[in-house]
Amino acid sequence: MENKYRIWITNYITANNGIVYGRCVDASKKMVADFPELKVVPGFIETSYTTDEHCWCVTSDGEIIDPTRAQYQGQLILEYRAFKPGDRVRVGKCMECGEIITMAVQSLEVPTLAPHHPFCSIDCNDSFIADQIRTFS
Repeated sequence: MENKYRIWITNYITANNGIVYGRCVDASKKMVADFPELKVVPGFIETSYTTDEHCWCVTSDGEIIDPTRAQYQGQLILEYRAFKPGDRVRVGKCMECGEIITMAVQSLEVPTLAPHHPFCSIDCNDSFIADQIRTFS
């Protein structure tokens, strides 16, 4: 990795008090704004502990520059895989049970993403409505 990218990442981490968890989109977009030769890549990261949705940068020759790699400290990175049409991605969190809701999407562009889904199932939808009826009856 080029030193200018290392310096930028160090400064980003310092500016955020060492907290980079959940900031991959922000960090990647800011890094590309400062280094237009990079490209933001949304996808999945597989580590020795987990597989997460993640965002990173890539150079024109395919080198991965991950500005929030520090959030996976102590974990072996097994794979970075860019999203492809049909992948299941998070589209919401159930208002009743709190489960993450995923859906297969064809594009990650905001206007074409499926609308937010407030419930993970018909059962949660019905339970939520029943609770509301009891509350306001």
